[in-house]
Amino acid sequence: MKRQQFMLLAFICGSFLAASVFLLRLFPLIQIRENSMSPTLRSGDLAILNRSAYIFGEIQVGDVLVFRRHLSHAPGKMMGEMTGRVINKTTDNARERTGQTPAAQHPLTEELSLFMIKRCALAPQTPLQWRNSRLFIPSLNSYVKIRKEVRNSLDGLTKVPEGFVFVLGDNTDHSVDSRNYGLVPVSEIQGKALWLSAKPDM
Repeated sequence: MKRQQFMLLAFICGSFLAASVFLLRLFPLIQIRENSMSPTLRSGDLAILNRSAYIFGEIQVGDVLVFRRHLSHAPGKMMGEMTGRVINKTTDNARERTGQTPAAQHPLTEELSLFMIKRCALAPQTPLQWRNSRLFIPSLNSYVKIRKEVRNSLDGLTKVPEGFVFVLGDNTDHSVDSRNYGLVPVSEIQGKALWLSAKPDM
């Protein structure tokens, strides 16, 4: 009888452990490392990443998205903005090495991947409305200045292409986002920030 009870207890513990691992993979915690999403999220805050959010649903304007941004980085130079890190992964300051860049580039240049958290400002198929080098953002009811290279990359487009989104940080004065690096591929989106925790004001 004791053996049956032990086996039952082991089965329950094993099932609980397996369920916990599954939930941590599906809903990992992310620690915020900068203030581009302030006051919604500030450095030190936590967010839960819902990896299943867009399996059946579509990205909506206003969603807080977690995505990868790939860039080349020469060691010793500033990388720019680091948004957060997935706590239950072995990444360092939201970075993952994904291999060396092509030989045509600087031999010391590395390809890095950052986890970023920004808000969707323009969803796929949203019309692009320009005023000189400024793009209209309906949720802000205003035009935002776009980097020249980004403006050139969008030249000729009347809508956000299918498979891409335009993202902004809530703290627009201190955010590096689509205004600087352009549209974000939907394929790079890891999921949606399901729940946000804010540190109490001191």
